[in-house]
Amino acid sequence: MLRLLISLFVLPLSACTSASVLTFSDLNETGVPGSHFVTLQFENGASFRAQDPFVARDSVFWQDPRTSMEHAAPLSALSDIKIAEHERGATQGLRWGTIVGAAIGLTISLMALENDSGIEGAAGSAALVVSGAAIGGLSGAVFGAAVGHRHRFIIFDE
Repeated sequence: MLRLLISLFVLPLSACTSASVLTFSDLNETGVPGSHFVTLQFENGASFRAQDPFVARDSVFWQDPRTSMEHAAPLSALSDIKIAEHERGATQGLRWGTIVGAAIGLTISLMALENDSGIEGAAGSAALVVSGAAIGGLSGAVFGAAVGHRHRFIIFDE
């Protein structure tokens, strides 16, 4: 039973991250994917929080959101781009939280029915499932919005 509950908690966390591969040509043609704020990771290990990054002529340009200073680096030095989409994270959190909450409510309901713990038949079981889904959905949406859906674009030279 405990393994099932742990599995139901860990599975949604793995679904909140995705990855794609981009080439330097892709970046020169379409620009930096994603949102207003991204994290740029460079080959030398340096990492920068970037506001409104854009690509022009084999260089990447961005503004530091804390200082408003503008920066530039060769596109060839860029290794990956990380984006956190908070709206998508909230939606995923709501969906997974509802599923996990309903499953936990059902598990508790079945355990209570087995032990004659005062659950009033189908109505009591349904109430536990619905309550679990509501609590799980709400907490999942809040957690998902805070963390965001993480997307990583890995950059490769042709």
